Amino acid sequence: KIETLMNDINNYGILFNTNKEWQRLRLQRTNLFTALDTPAKFKSYFEEEVDSINAAMGRLSMLIERAESTPQKERILESSAFQKDFANL
Repeated sequence: KIETLMNDINNYGILFNTNKEWQRLRLQRTNLFTALDTPAKFKSYFEEEVDSINAAMGRLSMLIERAESTPQKERILESSAFQKDFANL
Protein backbone atom coordinates (compact mmCIF):
# COMPACT_ATOMS: atom_id res chain seq x y z
CA LYS A 1 0.00 0.00 0.00
CA ILE A 2 2.91 2.34 0.68
CA GLU A 3 4.24 1.70 -2.82
CA THR A 4 0.84 2.61 -4.29
CA LEU A 5 0.71 5.73 -2.14
CA MET A 6 4.20 6.81 -3.21
CA ASN A 7 3.35 6.15 -6.85
CA ASP A 8 0.23 8.33 -6.56
CA ILE A 9 2.24 11.10 -4.90
CA ASN A 10 4.90 10.90 -7.63
CA ASN A 11 2.30 11.02 -10.41
CA TYR A 12 -0.26 13.46 -8.99
CA GLY A 13 1.55 15.46 -6.30
CA ILE A 14 1.54 15.56 -2.51
CA LEU A 15 -2.16 16.50 -2.36
CA PHE A 16 -3.09 13.78 -4.87
CA ASN A 17 -6.38 13.05 -3.09
CA THR A 18 -7.67 16.49 -4.21
CA ASN A 19 -6.55 15.91 -7.81
CA LYS A 20 -9.61 15.42 -10.06
CA GLU A 21 -7.68 13.20 -12.50
CA TRP A 22 -6.65 10.89 -9.66
CA GLN A 23 -10.21 10.81 -8.33
CA ARG A 24 -11.61 9.87 -11.75
CA LEU A 25 -8.98 7.17 -12.22
CA ARG A 26 -9.63 5.78 -8.74
CA LEU A 27 -13.40 5.66 -9.36
CA GLN A 28 -12.84 4.04 -12.73
CA ARG A 29 -10.66 1.33 -11.18
CA THR A 30 -13.13 0.74 -8.34
CA ASN A 31 -16.00 0.33 -10.80
CA LEU A 32 -13.92 -2.01 -12.93
CA PHE A 33 -12.98 -4.25 -10.03
CA THR A 34 -16.54 -4.45 -8.72
CA ALA A 35 -17.67 -5.50 -12.21
CA LEU A 36 -15.29 -8.48 -12.12
CA ASP A 37 -17.76 -10.62 -10.22
CA THR A 38 -17.25 -13.91 -12.06
CA PRO A 39 -14.13 -15.94 -12.78
CA ALA A 40 -14.76 -15.58 -16.53
CA LYS A 41 -14.85 -11.78 -16.32
CA PHE A 42 -11.70 -11.77 -14.22
CA LYS A 43 -9.94 -14.08 -16.67
CA SER A 44 -10.93 -11.87 -19.60
CA TYR A 45 -9.75 -8.72 -17.81
CA PHE A 46 -6.49 -10.37 -16.77
CA GLU A 47 -5.78 -11.59 -20.31
CA GLU A 48 -6.43 -8.09 -21.72
CA GLU A 49 -4.01 -6.58 -19.19
CA VAL A 50 -1.32 -9.16 -19.99
CA ASP A 51 -1.79 -8.54 -23.73
CA SER A 52 -1.42 -4.81 -23.14
CA ILE A 53 1.78 -5.35 -21.14
CA ASN A 54 3.17 -7.66 -23.82
CA ALA A 55 2.45 -5.08 -26.52
CA ALA A 56 4.17 -2.36 -24.49
CA MET A 57 7.19 -4.58 -23.89
CA GLY A 58 7.36 -5.37 -27.61
CA ARG A 59 7.35 -1.68 -28.49
CA LEU A 60 10.02 -1.01 -25.89
CA SER A 61 12.14 -3.83 -27.26
CA MET A 62 11.88 -2.39 -30.77
CA LEU A 63 12.92 1.04 -29.50
CA ILE A 64 15.94 -0.40 -27.68
CA GLU A 65 16.96 -2.31 -30.82
CA ARG A 66 16.73 0.89 -32.87
CA ALA A 67 18.73 2.78 -30.26
CA GLU A 68 21.42 0.10 -30.30
CA SER A 69 21.84 0.44 -34.06
CA THR A 70 22.48 4.20 -33.95
CA PRO A 71 25.81 5.92 -33.31
CA GLN A 72 24.27 7.74 -30.30
CA LYS A 73 23.45 4.41 -28.59
CA GLU A 74 25.25 5.14 -25.32
CA ARG A 75 23.88 8.66 -25.09
CA ILE A 76 20.31 7.46 -25.58
CA LEU A 77 20.51 4.51 -23.18
CA GLU A 78 22.26 6.57 -20.49
CA SER A 79 19.96 9.60 -20.72
CA SER A 80 18.07 10.33 -17.54
CA ALA A 81 14.75 10.56 -19.40
CA PHE A 82 15.18 7.07 -20.88
CA GLN A 83 16.26 5.59 -17.57
CA LYS A 84 13.35 7.20 -15.74
CA ASP A 85 10.79 5.96 -18.28
CA PHE A 86 12.36 2.50 -18.31
CA ALA A 87 12.29 2.32 -14.50
CA ASN A 88 8.63 3.38 -14.44
CA LEU A 89 7.79 0.69 -16.97
